[in-house]
Amino acid sequence: MITPFDKAARSFSALKDNACDWCASPFHKIYRSGLCRHCYDIKAEKRRLYREVKRRMGAGIRWKSLDLTLRINCHVAGKMEEMAKAEGQLIQHKRRPEISAMAIEELLGYISHQLLSRKDPFRNCYYNCATTVGSLFSPVQRVAFIHLLSEAVSQHKRHLRRKRAAAGGSKLVEESQRPPEWLDDFLRRGAVL
Repeated sequence: MITPFDKAARSFSALKDNACDWCASPFHKIYRSGLCRHCYDIKAEKRRLYREVKRRMGAGIRWKSLDLTLRINCHVAGKMEEMAKAEGQLIQHKRRPEISAMAIEELLGYISHQLLSRKDPFRNCYYNCATTVGSLFSPVQRVAFIHLLSEAVSQHKRHLRRKRAAAGGSKLVEESQRPPEWLDDFLRRGAVL
């Protein structure tokens, strides 16, 4: 009899060999150009911003005269790509998932710390649960459980990534006085993104 845990573990093992070129996440299917949907959307946004900047600068508008929102969005898109690639470098050497009960304990602890307030007495309730998890779940079930928890943590971190990329509004306004490096290189070369 095949349990839902077995199905999830099989789908996880099928996905782990086919990872995104930028974020190297084994949990997201490749969408286009070797990228997952999230990373491809970042690339498409950069392409759209490049075309818009090139169109406006071709009409004789200088960088500093461009709309502030457009300039900041160019910087944010570049930072989002940097963060996705940095995430990929961090997990690229760990392509095989860890199936220990300790990994489950760490993921549950991270989730509880994100969801519960500092004063909540159940915030640390998952500490020292590795022994229990190890005795209750088989290795295949642990892989499926880790896959599900990792997906939840990954989605939470991706949600926060845009906030981190746009953090420090005054710094972004200051940086927006000059084009981001990725855009400046393409504008100088006249290359197509």
